[in-house]
Amino acid sequence: MTDMYFAHIHSLGPEDRALRALAGEGTVEARVRDIPRSAELVIFLPGADVPAIPSRLGLQGGKVSPAAAAYAVEDDVAVNAQDLHAGASSADSQDAGFVYVTAREAMDAWAAAARQLDVQRVIFVPEQSVLAREAGPLHLGDRLLVWLEDRPAAIETVWPQEVLNALMPGVAVPAAPVDDPLAALAGAWLHDGGADLATGPYDLRRRRALDMARMKTLGALAAVLAVALGAQTALSTHAMDSLATRIAGRTAQMPAGTLAAGAREGQMRLMSAALFRGLDAQPGTRLRSLRYEAETATLKATVEFARIGADQQVRDAIAATGLTAEAGDLRTEGNVIVGDIRILEGAP
Repeated sequence: MTDMYFAHIHSLGPEDRALRALAGEGTVEARVRDIPRSAELVIFLPGADVPAIPSRLGLQGGKVSPAAAAYAVEDDVAVNAQDLHAGASSADSQDAGFVYVTAREAMDAWAAAARQLDVQRVIFVPEQSVLAREAGPLHLGDRLLVWLEDRPAAIETVWPQEVLNALMPGVAVPAAPVDDPLAALAGAWLHDGGADLATGPYDLRRRRALDMARMKTLGALAAVLAVALGAQTALSTHAMDSLATRIAGRTAQMPAGTLAAGAREGQMRLMSAALFRGLDAQPGTRLRSLRYEAETATLKATVEFARIGADQQVRDAIAATGLTAEAGDLRTEGNVIVGDIRILEGAP
């Protein structure tokens, strides 16, 4: 029987913690350095970087190629399909009917990290895909996994409470995080399964010939990860309005020169308050996703509008507070008008 291990993509150093699945049920402590080459390794990916998008294509599960999955959701994420990697849920999984999508650059970095371990098989699992539809929110400390209407999502808890309330109306959030996030994710995967993005060029089973030219030294890998996982705090619930710009990084640890945590939260609160004042003045508007980029001190929102012209009125209301509100892509998705708004400090 092949040993099964669990780890998080952000913790793949030799001394980082891992878990080994027991033959019956449950897990036991391990270190990444202890994972044998013969093992199968489930690596959990940050849910905010791999959103779930409802798609009939997802019902076909593993029969769908990554390219077909990417093209199926290209319009939803407003990014060229060639810059994406996507995978459909397994047809027998609890979340069948979704396509999970991420930037190809991010997937390249994650696969490079996994290749260093040289295990028998790697399974790349978006965190929120393990959350059963009937389950309540899973509080992992700096992020929440929760079902929002028709899809599972990952929401970062760094956001002010009023923002969280708007994104999760009526959702009862646990008062405290779980004691062991990795064990909680592993237990959910063992019970309900999850999506797997280890498809196409990211299928790292050893039976396939590895492209040795793509193997990097640990130093070069660290540089790649610093770019891919490094510089912004992000949140994505229903869709990404500009997935490619997110590859500058995602981690709660800010590099030198960025705002201190208190200043950053105050800036986020100021911008989000102006946004919500503008939205409140336009009946029928609905916040779809929100992202704060610390490096550029920019708040990006994707909003559903009830009518043409409402987006301009929301931007005017934001500008009246002394901030700059720039228009992004405006599009229709079915019968819904969807637009992007970019909020910056200072008047235009």
